[in-house]
Amino acid sequence: MLSLILYGRNDAHGYNLHKRVAISLNCMAEVLDGENDEIVFVDFNTPDPLPTLPEAIADTLTAKARRVLRVLRVRPQQVEAWRHLTHLPVLEPLARNVALRRCHPGNSWVLSTNTDMIFIPPIPGASLLATVAGLAPGIYHLPRFEVPEGLWERFDRTDPTAVFAALGRLAPALHLPEIVAGSPPALFDNHGDFQLVPRHWLEGIDGFDESMLNGWIVDSNTSCRLALRHGPAHPFPGGWQGYHCDHTRQPGTFHGRHHVENDFRRFVVEISAADLPGQRQNWGLVSEAVEEIRLGADRTDSELVALLPMLGPPPPQPLSTVYAPEVFDLAHYPAEHVLPFLCDLLVPLPRHWQVVWSGGRDRVGDMLAEALIRLGFTHPLRRDVPAALADAEVLVFEFGAASQDLDPGCADGWSADDLERLAGVRRHLFELVDLERARLAAGRLPRLVIAVNAVHNRFEAAVHDCLAVARDPYSTRLRHGAVLADPPSTEDEWTPRALAAWLERRLGRRQVPITEAVRLSTYVEALRQGRVPPGHETAIGRAALVVCAALRHPAVAAAEAERAIALVETLRPGHGLYPAQELTLPDPDAAPSRLVNWHDWDDPSWLALARRYLGGAFVANCFRRDAGLWRTAHILRQLQRLGVGGPAARVAVVAARGDALWDVLSEMGCRVCVVDVGGTGLAQAPVSGIRVASRVTFGIGPEDDGYDAVIVLAETEAASGWVWRLRPDGILVQAAEVEVSAPVPPPLPVGLAALPSAPLLADSLTLDAFVRRDDRGRAWLPGLWFARRQGTGHASA
Repeated sequence: MLSLILYGRNDAHGYNLHKRVAISLNCMAEVLDGENDEIVFVDFNTPDPLPTLPEAIADTLTAKARRVLRVLRVRPQQVEAWRHLTHLPVLEPLARNVALRRCHPGNSWVLSTNTDMIFIPPIPGASLLATVAGLAPGIYHLPRFEVPEGLWERFDRTDPTAVFAALGRLAPALHLPEIVAGSPPALFDNHGDFQLVPRHWLEGIDGFDESMLNGWIVDSNTSCRLALRHGPAHPFPGGWQGYHCDHTRQPGTFHGRHHVENDFRRFVVEISAADLPGQRQNWGLVSEAVEEIRLGADRTDSELVALLPMLGPPPPQPLSTVYAPEVFDLAHYPAEHVLPFLCDLLVPLPRHWQVVWSGGRDRVGDMLAEALIRLGFTHPLRRDVPAALADAEVLVFEFGAASQDLDPGCADGWSADDLERLAGVRRHLFELVDLERARLAAGRLPRLVIAVNAVHNRFEAAVHDCLAVARDPYSTRLRHGAVLADPPSTEDEWTPRALAAWLERRLGRRQVPITEAVRLSTYVEALRQGRVPPGHETAIGRAALVVCAALRHPAVAAAEAERAIALVETLRPGHGLYPAQELTLPDPDAAPSRLVNWHDWDDPSWLALARRYLGGAFVANCFRRDAGLWRTAHILRQLQRLGVGGPAARVAVVAARGDALWDVLSEMGCRVCVVDVGGTGLAQAPVSGIRVASRVTFGIGPEDDGYDAVIVLAETEAASGWVWRLRPDGILVQAAEVEVSAPVPPPLPVGLAALPSAPLLADSLTLDAFVRRDDRGRAWLPGLWFARRQGTGHASA
């Protein structure tokens, strides 16, 4: 009746992976008792030479867990089409869909969960099915409680009953349970750890959305789409508790500082339909044959026992040899000893793969050919080298002395015939290297190459020069790995990280935040289809040149790009205002008085200040840039540079609306007086920054003067009236807009000396991003003007 669908990979995702997965699988199995209840684990993209994650930890799984566990192995070749579209080794929605497609046909409920969850029954021995069986069709979520890593790592992974008892006793005593509400329609945060849904409901919305390639919010997207069709979720009843084995001591792919997320606006906020017509015919690798692995009760013997009939009786005493610098270039090796190590590299591979052989010892080749049959490989060993080099998946080069097979008792060394034959093997290796480097340059997956008896002899140098090998122990006589090649080009890789790096090079920007690249990916995908996402015309238009640059990425077909760029051109606010050529203006410190400038975000000191006080790394995002952020950051930077932005400085801010400026100035140590000339109640407005309230006052007395700086943000307020409030050498900052067609700076009050000003010009990036059109069609840009008070007496207007 109930299928649990999970996914993972045999890698190092998070702290102590193997233990927490074993704990989770054993505890989940313990609460299943239905005839067809199952745990469907999709092992996604584990490298071919490695076993699946459940196989690797099978000895730590209970007999019940092994009985109910089905492992579906999705090989790297099966997800090759996605490799250049994501930085992730595992695609959650695709993996879950593979499981959903292949659940037991008699099971009507699906629980989508993860391999670090423990579900504690309300009473010992209670089954999950007993609760599920009494439910009306619906969407059910369960709160997730966190378990500290130092607690769960003490659990006995093989004893789920003891785990339940320990959590039942310690979790309340340690105050661990906390119900964290999530964003609707999700009932709880991290509800992806327990999403119980009728199976046909998930199938009816075409499964999980496989276009979500960047990680996170797959659960939120699924909840939104299910809610559109079936209504809101319900709390899972019956007193069950869900505990999560926290694993963030070591930040990984999903939890590190540089992690990438799916576009929340695209995949959650703007969801308007439940189904996914674009993937309806092919979701879950429907046309692929996916290997299924069942873990037997007895896991003591390896597949290598299939070799026993062909190896003969063991020698009466252990074999012996020497591995030392003074003993170099041994030619002979014991074939029966080496064959198990060679076959061990082949055991995890798909049985339909083709293995090709080029070697000096025919007897070893014959033994490998028989071993492949015994291991269940469906194709015989190929020896038609070099023809077979092009399409075989595994390539074995054996550097043994044929004379050893002709006369096992001969002295160790190479005969002339041996070396002549091995010259051909070495030539085949070099032919393979040239062929493989061409394949890798074309974006193909690397193939497994194995060298036998190329350790501590004359053939080792060539093998190490050609292959990125693992340094196996000498006793194995093996080196294995992939052909060394230049790193593949990422020019055509369509991932947010690759796009960000590509735009940095193309636009000369110091940083393209990953959040910007994610949003650009959303816009580019929509524009390639000839449409603009609803409500995003303004955002695309104001960053039009960046969007157009992204559309010129090599992954976008030229014809698609040109059509999309033509559409973007119609959205640009600066249309008709662009200069004949791009402009180079002095940097902000050299010319503080200036119009708003897109390129100020690329000034390191300017950007560092903006990031620290005005939004962190996000402030460089082209979709977050606005005139208000520029104005605040530019004022802060210049006051700091002019020596009036630090502790004990007195600053008056004349404003008609709320602004983060005075909060930041107070945090920097300034004493700030805010003068509300708009009558909007600024003193009662919500605090927008980190305000040091003891340093901020509202209102100014008639004799209150001696300010180090006066900042006039209200354009309707005459700046000249504030000059006498400044101390000698104090700074006046005046905000004003200028008309683009005939830019004229605001008049300079008497008694002030203007600080250097940049030409009142703007390039197309700035015009698109910040221009304002009035009701008469005139175009305006905001600017800031800085001046210093002269003399010691009061100045008049």
